[in-house]
Amino acid sequence: MQISKDAIFQASRIIHSKDTIFSIPDDVTIEWREALFQVLEEEYSREVINQCISNGSRGYAGKPEQEDLYWENLQSQDTEITLQVLSLIELYFHFAEKEKEGFAKNEKEEKLGKCYEKLQLSSTEKRKVSILKKNLLNKFKSEKYQKTLFIPASIIPVSIDFILRFSSLWVLNLIFYFQDNTGQIFAFLFFLLKIIGIALIVLWFAKIRQKKIGRYYEHLFSNFHEQKPSRIKIQPKAWQFTLIVLMAAFEGNLMYVLFDEFSDIDYFLVGYIGLFFALITFLYLYFVLNTISPGKLKISKLLALKKDELTFLQKLSADENDEAFVRLETGFVSKKQRIEAYVIESTLFGALSFSAFLQLIANDLITLAEIEDFAVLYYEVFQKLLLLNFDGLFNSMGIMTEKTHVFSILAILTLLCSIMFLVVIASRLKFRDVSDKLEQCFNLIRSLNNKEEDLLLKDQTSKEDERRFKLLNQKILNQLNEANGYVREINPIAGFMQYFRDLGVVIFFVILIASGLFFSKFLAIAFSLLAIFTILYFNSDTFIKKGKAAYYWFKDDFLYIGKTYLLPLAIGITILMVLLAFIGKYNYRWQPLATFSFALLSVVRIVQIFFYNQEDIEINKDNSSLIKVFRLNKIQKIGWILAELSLFWFFYLVLFDQSQFSVLLLLTMILLYTALIANKSFTILGRSVWAYLLALDFILLFVAIFSNFLGLEFAESLMKITLIIQGLLIAGMVILKVQPGGMLWRSLILANILCLGIFFFKEELKVAFNYGNINPGEISKLMEMEEFNEKEENTNLERYEELCEWYMSDYLINFSEEKQPEAVYGLLLDMQDWVGDSTLLKRSIYWTDEALTKSNSSDLAYLKGLIYRRLNDHEQAIYAFKQGVEFYEIKPGKIRPEVFYNNLAYSFLQTSLDSSVSEQALEYAKKAFDESIFYTQNYMKALLRLKKYEEAIQLLEGDKRGTSNIGNSNDKKYYSANLIFSTTEDSAFLETALAYIDKTTDLKKDVKKAELRAKILNKLDKEETWDWLEISGDLYSKETDNEVKAIGLNNIATQSCEIISSLNPEKKQKVLDWIKTAIKISKKENNYVYGSTLAMVLSAVGENEKAILEANKVISRGYEVDRHFIHPGVYYECSNVFLNSTSDSALLLKAREWSEKSVEFRPLNYDYWNNYVNILEKTGPPLAYKKAVEEKRKLGLKLGKEELELL
Repeated sequence: MQISKDAIFQASRIIHSKDTIFSIPDDVTIEWREALFQVLEEEYSREVINQCISNGSRGYAGKPEQEDLYWENLQSQDTEITLQVLSLIELYFHFAEKEKEGFAKNEKEEKLGKCYEKLQLSSTEKRKVSILKKNLLNKFKSEKYQKTLFIPASIIPVSIDFILRFSSLWVLNLIFYFQDNTGQIFAFLFFLLKIIGIALIVLWFAKIRQKKIGRYYEHLFSNFHEQKPSRIKIQPKAWQFTLIVLMAAFEGNLMYVLFDEFSDIDYFLVGYIGLFFALITFLYLYFVLNTISPGKLKISKLLALKKDELTFLQKLSADENDEAFVRLETGFVSKKQRIEAYVIESTLFGALSFSAFLQLIANDLITLAEIEDFAVLYYEVFQKLLLLNFDGLFNSMGIMTEKTHVFSILAILTLLCSIMFLVVIASRLKFRDVSDKLEQCFNLIRSLNNKEEDLLLKDQTSKEDERRFKLLNQKILNQLNEANGYVREINPIAGFMQYFRDLGVVIFFVILIASGLFFSKFLAIAFSLLAIFTILYFNSDTFIKKGKAAYYWFKDDFLYIGKTYLLPLAIGITILMVLLAFIGKYNYRWQPLATFSFALLSVVRIVQIFFYNQEDIEINKDNSSLIKVFRLNKIQKIGWILAELSLFWFFYLVLFDQSQFSVLLLLTMILLYTALIANKSFTILGRSVWAYLLALDFILLFVAIFSNFLGLEFAESLMKITLIIQGLLIAGMVILKVQPGGMLWRSLILANILCLGIFFFKEELKVAFNYGNINPGEISKLMEMEEFNEKEENTNLERYEELCEWYMSDYLINFSEEKQPEAVYGLLLDMQDWVGDSTLLKRSIYWTDEALTKSNSSDLAYLKGLIYRRLNDHEQAIYAFKQGVEFYEIKPGKIRPEVFYNNLAYSFLQTSLDSSVSEQALEYAKKAFDESIFYTQNYMKALLRLKKYEEAIQLLEGDKRGTSNIGNSNDKKYYSANLIFSTTEDSAFLETALAYIDKTTDLKKDVKKAELRAKILNKLDKEETWDWLEISGDLYSKETDNEVKAIGLNNIATQSCEIISSLNPEKKQKVLDWIKTAIKISKKENNYVYGSTLAMVLSAVGENEKAILEANKVISRGYEVDRHFIHPGVYYECSNVFLNSTSDSALLLKAREWSEKSVEFRPLNYDYWNNYVNILEKTGPPLAYKKAVEEKRKLGLKLGKEELELL
């Protein structure tokens, strides 16, 4: 159907001259343009058609005086072009009559009729115009309703994009690990990789896949003949659209975290950047999904799609009309009833969820501040996800289950649920408009059909009746096509409403599950299982079909893909990981890749074994007794699978130093397998001599493995005997050419490999067994110890000491001498971290020494040094750390040398202020710093103590390994300021620290920065100290982690004690509220340190009696908790409270005792000595006072706190 470009141009020029000729609305013009795209797409491209229409619309539009020029110009054209122009205008009026029936009809009769008169067309030419217009309209209907096939979109390209983007996080973490000076350049490279590199890879893959699937459909469509679709359109499903929205939100959040971590951009601007990238990612993913991600359907699916496309282009008989009408009407009525049910459900659930939201807000169960806190926690989750810090991620997600955050989650979900159901209700308006038109069509069809039936029932029909019958039949056909078009309009509306209704129900289920967290996590799990069961039950047929499809896909496609591509890939990565483990370069950052390779290897082998075919086995037809070897039933295959999985994951656990507890579970599977083979070998070999030998061999192997688990004395000898017997058995079978079958051979080889692995790693198995095979009494004791370590419960240390004694005397003997130090280390590492009791700590040193007599463990020596540090015996700690360095040179442990050096530097700095000691501290601090740039604090402190200011400044300013190479510039400035504050009290350096902290961004929003500035100002006695203490306190009050919040508020209250006397009553009360809140929310009920701060604050505000009572309570609590050892800072604060709050001699004597202990444990703290001297001045004795004054004087001179007196 040839329509010239000139005809399109002339028609467009006439149609778009609205003020001159026609006055039809713009939407009709748009519909006409799009119809031309479909009708003429085989002749011209869209660009050409658009260009012709655009040129015509700009020609003479809007010039009333030139109306006649249109017709004169059209009359001067060739007759064929004139007829084409008129047919295009007639097509235009066809669409106009649908939109504005009466108005368009008048326009056509008045102005188009005038056109025909001026052109003086003959009846033949008018008939040609009518035929040409009819052909155009029929082709449009054919293209629109029959030859466009809508296929679902594939999620594969979008999924690959997400996998690559998430995998790139691992790449970023590897960059952090292998580069010392990570910074903005690596963040920029990572940014390019995520935004450009991955997008190009996915677009390239999607384009190649699209071409491949296009060829596939062309081949299938070649069988359709006349019904062959002329075009394919991709139709994404609603859940796919939701998925790309979530992916875009995920990407926006990650980019927000990335820019926040590695750039100096303002906080609010970073938020807009994250939003921008979320929008860009959504547009990109939508383009990929909607244009180049066709789904691959099989022929049966395509035929089903074609069958669903109801088209009525040919003539239909009266009965066929009835069938088509009933089919359309029944489908519409069913859909209408379903949608009405959706609306009722949405009204009910939407009102219920919104009322729940209002209830939460109205009853002050949740505030906007708490929702902001939840948003901060949400940000932390994404930050940890970016850094692949899964431990921190799970901890943060665990915090989300706290009551306050659950309320925040419910508030957000109930509002979101209401919105989902509101969308369903709002969509009904659009549905109603289309359904009214559809019902009108059905009424017309019903009326016309009745008239058609009346004509058919006549006994005699005239030519007029036949003509009328054809006319009625054609009208019915037209109405069916129109109704079919409306049905097509309803389908996406109904799908849209169903999707948002289902989404609202899912969110409502999530609300129920979250509500269960108020009572118990088990209740929430029960709700979750109920939801899953409901989904599975009502979609059981679908899941069964999907399961069968997956089964055959694994059997046909995955088996080939796995053998050809995945198995070599998995083996290659596994070998690389094993090599890294053997050469000592493996670390936890490789863990995801190692786990992936072993998991992929396991999956491929499971599929290969499970679909193992008999054709792959060489059958010896002459030996009928061996035929049973090849009858591989499911039990044998499961045994084979368990054997290989046990072998793979055994090496995974051993090579990559994972928890050995899982070894017991995995290797127990092989015991089942060996017992199975022992039983089957009788049947397989027809009860021959070899059958009995194989059965006995497998039984012996079973006993050998199990005896190794038990750690029996004869286990090692039995294992050696088993290996020798197996070797002889295999040699005999090879020499005598006995053929037990491929399955049994493989089992025998696997059993030998496993036996060798158990023999060489028997100690690891024993450790696994000791942890996994203990009696119930021992389990309860271990769980009780673990509970002490988790809760840090100091109230019953006698019981904890009993458990430790049992562990060291009874339980430890289950371990070999080589493994005992490791078990001791695991126990004492947890203990020294929280136990403050000197008796128990000294007992732990005895246990450490006992273990060190059996093994030169550098880790135990390190632990011993930490315990001495807890006891404030730094000289013994120095000896232990040096011993650890010597042991490390002999046999390296987990603790690296730089850790020893850093601790040695710290201990030397705590022992004395002599320059020789400080030089030793500097030497070790420099060694630690050379190994890792993060060990700067002791290095800085030693430099300042030795007055090596130039080197200290160089460390601050940063050479190639200085502090300025740590993190982004914001982090560097904060780190430098914190380093100065924590290592010196020199006012000049503190001013430098203040300058550093002032250069950071988000100073009033980042609690750590605000707190550091407040502390620096406090040391410098600045007037604005209180303002920044208040800012820090307010920020800590919004903290989501209660323990962090308690520690922060305690620190701020402590800093406020020095200036609180100058504050007004309102501010004093605020400080009191901070420390009381810290005590209230702290999970550590035995943490009496906060109580000493409260006593200090009470004393500072003049509530002396309460302060004295609180200080007494603190020390009493300390004796109850730590028995013989209380932190020196607590002694100092409580004695200072007594000094400032009372003149009672008995209380001051008690304060003198506490203050004396503080200077005993911290002899280099000038404030402690000053407090001790002030107390002795009031209580005596004079000799002790004089001696304390001299000690304080010496320390003050060395620290620069005092100056030499001139005689």
